[in-house]
This record gives sequence, structure tokens and C-alpha cells, in this order.
Amino acid sequence: MRPIATDEELFVRCKTCGFPVATGLRVAPGDLETIEIAPRAHRCPRCGSAHVYEKRDYFYRGPSDAGRRSAAPRDDAAPGARGG
Repeated sequence: MRPIATDEELFVRCKTCGFPVATGLRVAPGDLETIEIAPRAHRCPRCGSAHVYEKRDYFYRGPSDAGRRSAAPRDDAAPGARGG
């Protein structure tokens, strides 16, 4: 199935380091509550850990995620990410 232009990528938060991991799954805004997502593994590009995630672990990320379930905080609070 070809992604629709309004679909947004889903993320999970690494269970080891907390980094938001892009999953490659794209879902129309608002459909996360109604679709089924089987448990699947994702590997964190930051620390290399792989974990299995369930539907409740997925969230949208970006400027349009206000008011959506499980919107993750931005990652700019990471150590060494201070502005000069």
C-alpha cells in the first residue's frame, strides 16, 4: 500500500536510552487509536538496543502532534544539546 501524503510516521521511545526511534510505519492522523499493530521489534540508531514494542508504545512526533495520544517530548534536552 502506498502512503498517503497526509500519513505521518510513528515513533517509539527506546527502552534503553529514551531516544525517539522512527519505525517506518506511516498512519493517517487520528487512526492510531483504531488500527491494530502487532508487537514488533525496532532497533535504536543511537544505542543499538533492540526491543519489542506494542501498540501503546507508538506515537506521532512533530509540530502537528499537539493533542495526540502519547506525544513524546522533544529530544533537545539530551546531554550536550545546549544552545550556545
